[in-house]
This record gives sequence, structure tokens and C-alpha cells, in this order.
Amino acid sequence: MRFQKQITAAQVMMIIANTTIGVSVLALPRIATEKVNTGGFFITFIGLVIAFIGCIIIAALGVRFPKKTFIEYSSALISKPISMAIGMLLIVYFILLEGFILREFGEVMNHSLLDKTPIFVTITSMIIVIAITSRNSITTFAHIQYYYFPFIVIPIFLMVLISFSKMEIVHLKPFLGNNANVSNYLRGVHSVIGLPFIQIGTFILTIIIPYTKSKKHTVIGSILGILVSGITILFAVGVTMAVFGAEEIKKSLWPMFVLARMIQFPAEMLERVDIVFIVVWIFSAFTTLLSGYVLIAYISGKVFGFNDHLPFTIILLPIVILVALYPDNIQQLYDYMEWVGKGGILLTFLYPLILLVLSLARKKRGDHH
Repeated sequence: MRFQKQITAAQVMMIIANTTIGVSVLALPRIATEKVNTGGFFITFIGLVIAFIGCIIIAALGVRFPKKTFIEYSSALISKPISMAIGMLLIVYFILLEGFILREFGEVMNHSLLDKTPIFVTITSMIIVIAITSRNSITTFAHIQYYYFPFIVIPIFLMVLISFSKMEIVHLKPFLGNNANVSNYLRGVHSVIGLPFIQIGTFILTIIIPYTKSKKHTVIGSILGILVSGITILFAVGVTMAVFGAEEIKKSLWPMFVLARMIQFPAEMLERVDIVFIVVWIFSAFTTLLSGYVLIAYISGKVFGFNDHLPFTIILLPIVILVALYPDNIQQLYDYMEWVGKGGILLTFLYPLILLVLSLARKKRGDHH
């Protein structure tokens, strides 16, 4: 066997969950409500269902080709030249997403904790840590994600539970949105599934499947991962909307950060809950950025014919930093993120679907476990 098949279903679940609960979750309630107002919760749900389907498609491909990487089995299905060309597009696309996530991380850090620190220093420090960490094997990467999982999911659920007392269900009505039409719904769902953390969270499966212990671990881990992250995100968006209402949310750049500042523990056990939330969010940012960086490095290694991904962990460093520094301000960043993310849906959702249909139609399979 070419691969050490050590990754369990639990690790697959945690990799997907950690990656999908990403940096942009702070802004997600605003992004979801901009198009359909009170229907933001509903379009978030639809977007997550589509992400779930995308995850299942990639898992199904992995089950059919358990010993091959994404680039290898796509070459067998659609010819090597086309596969390599699309592989190049995927590299460019994920470099853009990684740069945008890194810049968003830097903006939030400078806004909340490091207001005197140049943003170049903030993002460079983080991406150097990411690059060094990504030089490990996929199994070590899985162990790192496994370790961070409880420090991300549990605090977010606690924050949501504590916020229940501040909820007003009237803020979620009408549930399907007011003055919303089909066009607004489509644009809203498009914006949600175009978010970088959702696309990286589903596509990360393409590089970890060859290392999973069995098909069963792949399928169960994939389903549980997107369910855990989906439920967490839905709860967070729903509670944030129920506390503030759609109109107030649209006035805030990062509504969930505002919610964290409002939380108070009983008997004032903790005075600044928002600081704890920022620490949790840094963990989440780290795991999402790490997944994105590892994904790019591994795809690059396969496309350019290298034996491993290690050279690309260094090569990518300045490129990602340049992408992160390109937007002039935070508003331009979110505009670029939306535009690029929407276009990339063809690569991250439609392309795997085409590959799955081709593999079924031509009855092609890889080696079995």
C-alpha cells in the first residue's frame, strides 16, 4: 500500500467540522440576511444542505477510488491534460480563498486585540505558523485537528446556550423572509455556499480519503462532520438573528462578535467573555487556514508531479501573503470573497458531480481496500 491508512471516522468528522466552522462565521449572519432579511436562517440552512450534498459527492468518489487522490482519478475519468488544467485552476482558486481568509483573520485581530499592530505583521505571523505546521504528514494533520475540535465546538455551543435568554423569536419572523423573491433567495444561497470555509471544508475530503482506514470511516466521518458543523453554524446564526434582528445585524460587520460582547456569566464569573470567544475563534481560524494550506500544497504536489507536498509549503508562503494584502480595505475584501467564491462553486461542487456521473456511467472504479 502506498498510504498509511490511519485516519478514523472521528478524525474525518473533526477535520471537516473544524475547517467548516471557519473565520467567516463571524460575518455569516450578516451575509445571510443581506439578501432576504429575516429569511437569513432559512438560506443558511439551504446553503448547508448543498454543502452536505457536495461532501457526499466527494465521499462517494473517494469510496469508488479509495487508493487514488483526486487528481489521479480525475485524470482517469476525463483525461490527464484536462485534469491537470482543472487542477491548476483549483490551485489558483484555493490560493485566493486562503489569502482572503488570512486577510479576514488579520482584520478581526486588529479590530479586537492588536489595533496598534500593522496588519502585515499579524497575517505573516499566522501564515508562517500555518506553513510550518503543514509540513507534517496527513495523519499528523488529522491528529492536530482532532486535538482542537473540543476547543472550538464546545465553547461556541456554550455561547449559543447562554444567549438563549436574550432571544426574541419575533426577530426570525417571517421565517421565509420579508419582501424576498426567488432571485434574492438564489443570490443569498449562492453567497452562503460561496464562503471560503464551506468550500475548503468540503474539498479537504479529497486529500484525506486515501488515508482513511476504510470506506466505512470515510462515509460516516463525512456525514458526521458536515452535520456537526452544520448544526453548530445554524444554531449560531439563528441565535444571533433572534437576539438582534435582521436590520440590526446588517449594520454590524461581525454580528457574532457583538453577541459575544453582550454575554454575561452568572455571578460575573468571567468579565470579558468576548476575549474567550476571540481565543476560540483564533483556534477556528487556525484549523481552517491549516486545512486550506495543506489542501493547496497537496494538490500542487500532485499536479506538478512531486513526490510530496513539502516544497510547496515554502513556495506558497509569499503568494498567499500577497493575495491577503491585495484588498484595500475590509469591504473590498468581502466583495472579492463573494465574487471569487461564487465563481468557484463550479470547481468545488459541479466538477466533482461531473466526475461522479462519469464514473457511474462508465462503471469505472479504483482499487478496493
